Amino acid sequence: MRIKLNRNIVLLFLFVGLLSIRLSSSPNDSLKNVWLDKTKNDTIRLDALEGWIWDNYLFVNPDTAFILAQKEYDYAKQKGIKKYMAGALKTQGASLYLRGIYSKAMEFYGEALKIYEELNNRRGEAACLLNIGNIYSEQKYYDKAIEHYTKGLKIERELGDAKNEATFLNNIGVNYKSKGDFGSAMEYYKISLAIYKKIDNKVGIAYAENNIGNIVQSMGLTEEADAHYRSSYSIYLALGDKKGEAMVLNNLSQIYAKKKEFNSAIKYATKSLEIATAVGLLGIMRDAQFSLYTVYKTEGNSKEALIAYEHYFVFRDSMQNEESRRQVMQQEMQYNYQKQKAVDQKEFEKEKAVSVEKAQQQKLIIYAALIILVVVIVFSFIIYKRWQVVKKQKAFIEKQKGLVEEKQKEILDSIHYAKRIQQSLLPTEKFIDRTIEKAKSSHEKK
Repeated sequence: MRIKLNRNIVLLFLFVGLLSIRLSSSPNDSLKNVWLDKTKNDTIRLDALEGWIWDNYLFVNPDTAFILAQKEYDYAKQKGIKKYMAGALKTQGASLYLRGIYSKAMEFYGEALKIYEELNNRRGEAACLLNIGNIYSEQKYYDKAIEHYTKGLKIERELGDAKNEATFLNNIGVNYKSKGDFGSAMEYYKISLAIYKKIDNKVGIAYAENNIGNIVQSMGLTEEADAHYRSSYSIYLALGDKKGEAMVLNNLSQIYAKKKEFNSAIKYATKSLEIATAVGLLGIMRDAQFSLYTVYKTEGNSKEALIAYEHYFVFRDSMQNEESRRQVMQQEMQYNYQKQKAVDQKEFEKEKAVSVEKAQQQKLIIYAALIILVVVIVFSFIIYKRWQVVKKQKAFIEKQKGLVEEKQKEILDSIHYAKRIQQSLLPTEKFIDRTIEKAKSSHEKK
């Protein structure tokens, strides 16, 4: 019995990953205090209440979470803030889902979906479609689940959210696999894996690699499955994801059992069991014991096979018990929620750091532009002042030139006037000539 990243595990991951990841960095008591502080803005208070419910009650005490979510709904309705009315209904749906009350959970998700559609809140619509799909899948209505996942996938593509698009694709693949349609499942897994690689989402890559390994192992391609499992395991190991490590190790155990390399099969199953026991993952503990039972039985080791089967039987009965099943589901959801919250918080901090860096770069650009502007203004002022000086100098020169020309004209006029006076007082050349002629004639006569 191979551990699979199957319907339950994948849906738990997506349930947490898309339903309502809270990225509040405030302590839980702080969120409560914000909600109780009536001086705060209504949306801030409601957001704090929602975060407080998710971080403190939903996974450990879903009954209380349901009651508190009703308070959120009533207050949001009183204030006419429909977004938080839908959020409260969604939280109540999650509470009912965790308690296995699927029909009522479906009703609450349906009501939340109607409000989100009215508000044209596409992100909220996608989250509700996801969770409705989860419920259908849990009840083995795979076609209905695929229908809702496909609607959610369309929205995520419209929004351009590659991460959520990949997770919807992965979920659709899970349900096709559950239907026995391995070809369609493989198609969706591969598209999902390509997107996860493109956005460098390590957790998603590990998930998709493991799922593809499950498919090719079902097709009897053990070597190819081995490669995919090892790729998945190396990522989980690097991330420190114990649940992922335990899951893939048991899958590797199945591979080596088929290859009749029993020592390796026992080694991987035992390591998987150790990690699962340390973390408290009942489902993986059960499957690891079954893997050990299968290997020991094939080897003919009846004693060890019996011990492993007895342990498997205990874990199986615990898992089949309705109350235990719900507790296991809550534990796994809380584990995934906290893990995904930590991952998203890191991404949030990373994006925040990038934003701060961009803001600093923007400031530097603004400062540089201001400095250039100041320099331009200063130079413009200098040039303007210089132009004024030149203008004054030119005006002065023009004025002096005018004065000189005026003086020159006066002098010339004076000269001309004196010449005219002189000419008027002195005899003309003709007069002088006539006088000389007369004098000569008079002298000759004598």
